[in-house]
Amino acid sequence: MYTNMLYGLALVGGLSSRMKKDKAWLHYDGIPQYQRLQALLNGHCEKVLFSCRKEQCSLLPSNYITVIDQYTNIGPMAGVLTAFKVYPKIKAFFVVACDLPYLNEGLVKQLISNRRENKTATCFVHPTKQQIEPLCCIYERTILVSLLQAYENKQYSLKKVLEQTNSQHLYSARANELKNVNTPKDYRNYSK
Repeated sequence: MYTNMLYGLALVGGLSSRMKKDKAWLHYDGIPQYQRLQALLNGHCEKVLFSCRKEQCSLLPSNYITVIDQYTNIGPMAGVLTAFKVYPKIKAFFVVACDLPYLNEGLVKQLISNRRENKTATCFVHPTKQQIEPLCCIYERTILVSLLQAYENKQYSLKKVLEQTNSQHLYSARANELKNVNTPKDYRNYSK
């Protein structure tokens, strides 16, 4: 089931400074996280892209489509801006961070089925933190103006851009589904 011009965008370009190793290559249930993200998004998006730093591209299998970040030191916004720039005809990106190993098929389907193309984005609100989750989110091309304006103003928070634009918010995710794994302790405590 392909959605109207929707590409998947897995963000694997972070420095993983707290984890001390690349989070995209951590294994969950015997499978590297980048492979899990590919499988999760592949059935719902026309293509799945991997946003990464130049030195990481060779680490991914050659059949994976990589997009080298064209912005530096701005966090996940780099991947989103680069994807919109490199793929100017794509209507929207389903953006997923590599540190969300609890993300599942049900959540992906839920986000896609509640997508509103007349909004700037469709995202979950974390049930316990009551904050927008910017790294499991469908970004429509209409948000690009706001992203570029934030970038020019040196405001690199995707969450703030989502809060300040006409985004669709979903309140149905469970806390464990949006749980990040960012430290060695988080990784040791991972359980499905």
